[in-house]
Amino acid sequence: MAPRKLSELTVLSRRKSRLLGQITRIKNCLENVDSPLNQAGLKNKFASLSEIKVKIDVLRDESYSVLSHEELPNFESSLDKMVEDAGNLEASLNTLLEPSNVNTSELSDKNNFTNCNVKLPSINLPEFLGQYIDWLEFKSHNSYH
Repeated sequence: MAPRKLSELTVLSRRKSRLLGQITRIKNCLENVDSPLNQAGLKNKFASLSEIKVKIDVLRDESYSVLSHEELPNFESSLDKMVEDAGNLEASLNTLLEPSNVNTSELSDKNNFTNCNVKLPSINLPEFLGQYIDWLEFKSHNSYH
């Protein structure tokens, strides 16, 4: 029985490593891209991430029957990290897939606002030069009573 359990553990470990490698490849592809990816490539990577998350869930379910109670928390924490990484990558892909929501008329309105010339009165603020003797005068000048 022990050799069989070892082989099942090895299979689980290899499947986990394979899924981690797929996540890492997608992450590296998004981080180290020189040219912008096309929409089809992004959608393909998004679909791959969804499949990876399903495979992680299946792997988690199978690990309950194979791993001992001592091994399970460590294995689950690594699976949780993988799910978190996949979720972060999905969020990044969503932002890349969404069309730009910025309205060009809003941008032109912001530019026009910066061109308004409004003359504000100057405010005479006290200046503290760092002398301990001048502190009380500076402090009383800034009090709001």
